[in-house]
Amino acid sequence: MNKQRVAGWVVSAIPGLMIGSGGINTMLKMPFVMDGLVKYGYPESAVVGMGLAAFLSAVLYLIPRTAMVGAILLTGYLGGATATHVRAGEPWLIAVIFGVLVWAGLVMRDTKVQGALGLGK
Repeated sequence: MNKQRVAGWVVSAIPGLMIGSGGINTMLKMPFVMDGLVKYGYPESAVVGMGLAAFLSAVLYLIPRTAMVGAILLTGYLGGATATHVRAGEPWLIAVIFGVLVWAGLVMRDTKVQGALGLGK
């Protein structure tokens, strides 16, 4: 495995593990998660679904064969997070940075994605 692919996996692990663990915390209805969701106006009935979406998207992203689908789903998930923070008048740049890390990691680790973007050898 070359250095670029290793770096791609390291970069991919950051959002993959963070969002995946956040999804688990959400599905478990951890108090700090519930406080945040109530603060932003999300109904308790949406909590498990939101957590499941985050977790499954992260898992799909970390599996090489389904990484592209996972990246697309994570982009949507992070877009929702960005919109939530913008609407609340809070800092939103972290969600955007995570989205950039998702795609940067995927491009570095997947030669097919590089080729599709005209970056391949």
